[in-house]
Amino acid sequence: MKSKNFLLMVAGFVLSNVMAAGIPIPEVSLSPAEQRVADAAKIKDPVEREAALRASIEEGLLRSSRDVRMEVQQYLALNRRWIDPRPFEDIIAQSTDGRSWIQGIRWDYLTRDERLKVVREAIEQGQAVAPGGDIINRAVAMQAVGWYGLEELVPLVRQYYPVLVQQIKHSVPDYIPTKPEVHFTPEQIALRAHLREGGEDLEDCFRRSAERLAAMPDEEFRQKMETEKDFRDVLLGAAGEINRVCERNPFTGWVNSGCEQIHRIYERQATLDKKAQAERAAQGIRTSPPRVGQETWLEGIRRASRYDIRYPEK
Repeated sequence: MKSKNFLLMVAGFVLSNVMAAGIPIPEVSLSPAEQRVADAAKIKDPVEREAALRASIEEGLLRSSRDVRMEVQQYLALNRRWIDPRPFEDIIAQSTDGRSWIQGIRWDYLTRDERLKVVREAIEQGQAVAPGGDIINRAVAMQAVGWYGLEELVPLVRQYYPVLVQQIKHSVPDYIPTKPEVHFTPEQIALRAHLREGGEDLEDCFRRSAERLAAMPDEEFRQKMETEKDFRDVLLGAAGEINRVCERNPFTGWVNSGCEQIHRIYERQATLDKKAQAERAAQGIRTSPPRVGQETWLEGIRRASRYDIRYPEK
């Protein structure tokens, strides 16, 4: 049971951060309970908005069936970037299993110095208690180094990464994972931490990441995209930087200012790509098109950055 709980804790952290990361969620029809939360989140007056959110969340979590309760929980988790759940933690804690998915809410709102202290201790000691009482384990802490741009702790990630791999293998002796790294590598953590370094909160981290990518020389960026898998994965993976920077707030229409930097990257790289194609054509070199169902990394940037949908910044 202990080993199972350990893996669930690791998996839960990955899932919760994917959901909080701004990953595009397929547009589907909302249930009545979800729609009530969405309508409340769109109210412009902050006092009225919080009151309406409290009422809709209380209705969904405390006075509804289990199916409706699960819908509302999932909807809040998926929109955690846009709806601050802290004012409603008392309601969430009263709902069945509420604490199991709300654990870590305070983690998003710690100061950078608080995160540094907790993350360092968790990596070195195996776990640490964050302000508010949440227990942060080594796997969570390592991902947090990249997630929150704690570049100064990258050496600790490299030092204790083998320990984490052995810890997972020891926890589940009969489990032979194809990727014992729990779907992340020290190189990916280091790159993400560098891009986001210095960010005070997640939105600041996203903005800094976009600005650093845009500041890279075009040829260097192009070479990395074509030759370095970790670089491509960090930018264009399911939880990639470009997806995160350019997601629109579905309730207000706001988009992080860093998205415009990503659009500029695309425009510069598209220009280089056309130039390269023209040069190859002039030399009589034929280029094979990508296979059906595959996109080039340049097409991936266009798609992930929503280049064709220019959201107004509010």
